[in-house]
Amino acid sequence: MTTIQMPHQQTGLALVELIIALALSAVLMLGVTRMFADSVSNSSSETALAQVQDSARIAMEVIKKDVRMAGFQGNAPSSVVPEANSLVDLSQQAVSIVADTTDATNSDTLRVQRAFETSKSMDLSDSNAGNGVVRVVNFYDTANGNQLQFDRAICYDSDDIFLITDGQKVATFKPQQAAACITTNPETSSNERVTPIGENDNGINLSGFAIPDDCSTATLEFCPILYQLGSANGSTYAVQDRLDSSNNPLTATDGNTIPALFVNGDEMVEGVENLQFLLGITDSSGNTKYAESCSSTEISSGDCNITHIKLSMVVSSSFPVSSQQNNQSYPILNVQAAQSTFQPNDRRLRRVFTSTIQLRNRG
Repeated sequence: MTTIQMPHQQTGLALVELIIALALSAVLMLGVTRMFADSVSNSSSETALAQVQDSARIAMEVIKKDVRMAGFQGNAPSSVVPEANSLVDLSQQAVSIVADTTDATNSDTLRVQRAFETSKSMDLSDSNAGNGVVRVVNFYDTANGNQLQFDRAICYDSDDIFLITDGQKVATFKPQQAAACITTNPETSSNERVTPIGENDNGINLSGFAIPDDCSTATLEFCPILYQLGSANGSTYAVQDRLDSSNNPLTATDGNTIPALFVNGDEMVEGVENLQFLLGITDSSGNTKYAESCSSTEISSGDCNITHIKLSMVVSSSFPVSSQQNNQSYPILNVQAAQSTFQPNDRRLRRVFTSTIQLRNRG
């Protein structure tokens, strides 16, 4: 007798089994989603922290490089007081701070003054001649027009500020009149001589300056260098908002503006949000105090001997990181204890960086 086996009847999942399966799947997906969210958040935080640290490192290097050279006036000692009527006294005005008098927690502006070698065209009539350091080949006393002569014809603006020294004396001045660069007729648009003008357009006596005996047209390397200060304010460091091509503030994804470190009005480092400076003023006994400026007595007596700069820098990421508003207080340098914290109100990541910089040409 042949036995016929009937196929097994296939049944579906029971409702309870289906609910359990969905619940387990939901828990699993929730875990995966949470892990993914945490991974994205950690990656965003790490990216923001790396950005903040890079911005701080670059900004510190930019400021330190200039501050360390503050007060440099060629081969003359930094303590040498410039000749009468000079425009800038680097022995007393190497660095200065402009603080916000209404709210000290706002960023300070730092001004650094130093001399730079003046590099100009070797020949204004030849665009392929290249540039070189300008040398002073003669100082004329008052009987000869009180001028100085360069090793070549150069061009300059009437508001350019230069420095000259023979190693013993120093003078800072502006030209009596501009000598514009007009390449079509360079012989009449530039000058190899200049009359130095100082405060209140008074002339500066050059009779005490000396040219080394081995200085000649054949040995220019022994001739004094013409230095340039740029402007009466020197190099200016300030925090400003980044701007677009229409000079409107740029905003991040959180709608807030993006701060940056600016040098002489040019953007240098993004993310620098707050800068505070204190001057280290050292007296004749070697004691150093930190203040925002020298007193009028210290300035008048020639005791404004700034040997250090102490700074604090708050650097933020350019995009939000936290899921909640950041109400943390960040310590900043200020003489007033009540205004020694900076407290933002957004979701960006921040760090505070501090440093003390010694001026190589002071003290």
